[in-house]
Amino acid sequence: MPLELNPFSPDELSEPLKKILGPGAPPAIKTMAARGLAPLGPHDLATALFQLSLDADETLAAVAQKTAAGLPERVLQAALAEALDARVLHFFARYVHQRPQFVEQIVYNRNTADETFAYFATQCTERELEMIAAAEERCLRCPTIVEALYFNDQARQSTIDRLIDLCVRNGVMIDRIPAFKEAAAALALGAAAPSLAEQEAEDDLFREAVDAGREEVVGVDASTADETVAKIIGEGGEGAQAAKEEEEKVDPRRMSIEKIRELKLSTKIRLATVGSAFHRAVLIRDSNKQVALAAVKSPGISDMEVVRYASNRALNEDVIRYIANHREFLKSYQVKLNLVNNPKCPLPTSMRLLTYLREGDLKALSRSKSVSATLAGTAKKILQQKAK
Repeated sequence: MPLELNPFSPDELSEPLKKILGPGAPPAIKTMAARGLAPLGPHDLATALFQLSLDADETLAAVAQKTAAGLPERVLQAALAEALDARVLHFFARYVHQRPQFVEQIVYNRNTADETFAYFATQCTERELEMIAAAEERCLRCPTIVEALYFNDQARQSTIDRLIDLCVRNGVMIDRIPAFKEAAAALALGAAAPSLAEQEAEDDLFREAVDAGREEVVGVDASTADETVAKIIGEGGEGAQAAKEEEEKVDPRRMSIEKIRELKLSTKIRLATVGSAFHRAVLIRDSNKQVALAAVKSPGISDMEVVRYASNRALNEDVIRYIANHREFLKSYQVKLNLVNNPKCPLPTSMRLLTYLREGDLKALSRSKSVSATLAGTAKKILQQKAK
């Protein structure tokens, strides 16, 4: 049953709390409790702040939230060591996710809910993420935790590989990881389990690749990443000369591309899913279609990227087919136009999309030598019918 952050009923409160928070409690007493000034032990203080944070009086609720966020360390430490209700622990998780010592207390508290683990998995850094990932029974029971870890690029790649393998072996599929099946298949291709040294090496490579491809490092964003990568690698019209000129420079972006290409299959798939536009621009061109598909399925992909990819004739046919079958992508007129002009787009799809094209684009298509004669001929027929 999902965790619901509902206030406690009067019957659930301890006797001291009933006097302070009960229906007949004086407003002044409630205000004192909200400020942390009521004579309460750590357990009841934490519970009172949670309860008051949900009070119908918004001012009182705001005071309680501010007090919870600013509790002295010794008070907070004492409170989190108590057998608090899962709701209270989740409430405080929002205030301590950047304070490792308190994250650890909540993670190791027996009353902590799976949802709190999943929340921490989206917020924390490597050390705390390792503690969360070690709770394998929770991860199997609540795959949302694994999902959150996967999308947090602070999590070690070796840990993600282990968890995906654990899920697969236990029949747990995670549909909300776009490339879960691909990542599972990539791991299945591996023979023996990697040694500790090999895991650490891959973790280092993943971290280097993530850092090397960040927008502030490579100086590109979603609107320019694909064009930049195409130029660096000398794709299409940019030609070999452009690639040679770039190669002669000490270009950190070229070095970034090389770091990304060095990764193993499952790591590339994850980076394509959680990385930046630059990472996607590199990996959508990967020779392995699982990697390329992971890039186009990434939750972070922008409309501008899709427009570029829809027109790229060098990409894997499966990528173009995926774009052509994705309803959200096809809401863009430019995507439809680019697909029709891309020979790798399945002919039935291109024929269907013709009906959406403007007259000027149909005229250009009817004269095009780069599309199939069938498509050009159909465009010409549509123009003739419109002229009648």
